[in-house]
Amino acid sequence: MHSFLGIMWEAPDSLKRKQIIEVLDHLSREDFSLRSITDGSRLELLLDPFDIPKAEEEAYRRFVKYIRNRVVEKGANFDAMARKSIREGIRIRVYLDMFIRSALCHLGIAGSERINYNRLAYKLVKRLKGKKIGDWPQVLEKAKEFWEDPVKLDPRTAKIVTVLAAKVYYQLLYGKLRLGKPTKGELYPEHSDVYREVFKRRRLPRLEESKEQPSEVTV
Repeated sequence: MHSFLGIMWEAPDSLKRKQIIEVLDHLSREDFSLRSITDGSRLELLLDPFDIPKAEEEAYRRFVKYIRNRVVEKGANFDAMARKSIREGIRIRVYLDMFIRSALCHLGIAGSERINYNRLAYKLVKRLKGKKIGDWPQVLEKAKEFWEDPVKLDPRTAKIVTVLAAKVYYQLLYGKLRLGKPTKGELYPEHSDVYREVFKRRRLPRLEESKEQPSEVTV
């Protein structure tokens, strides 16, 4: 808090941190109701202005890398539906990581301890996947078992991560973070002129190496 000409004001960083702490405190007190899960009104306070554009870029970069590895280099065949599902799965993981990282950072949790809370978020979303929205509160309630096993987690932090993960997942599927209909070019990056040369450059060294070194696997 600073004073200038008798006017009290807070530095932007200080105000931002105060808002984030308030959001986290609110998450720790929320219940597992549908009203709570579907309310994503304050999620953006956990992020910096450029976090979402960077998340979208990172998610698509991982998708292109996956297609390059599985389709271009290994010959796998994925139709448009499968590619859409793969892309959405990658995107969900990127967004979960982004929001959970922000929350844990402001809660002072770092290092290997974060891994346990990330796993909690992944397990929860895996259980929510394919469930009717009306069943989500019950899923969250049962997910409390993950707070104790396989590692005993701090109850308040585990509650925050549980509610936050459910909110983010809901917004990704049905809310303001939902991805629009992808174009054919986005789903088939290996066919675009932009990525074709990249795929080619990345693939050639492996092809040349495979010619020189016999495979150790006999089918």
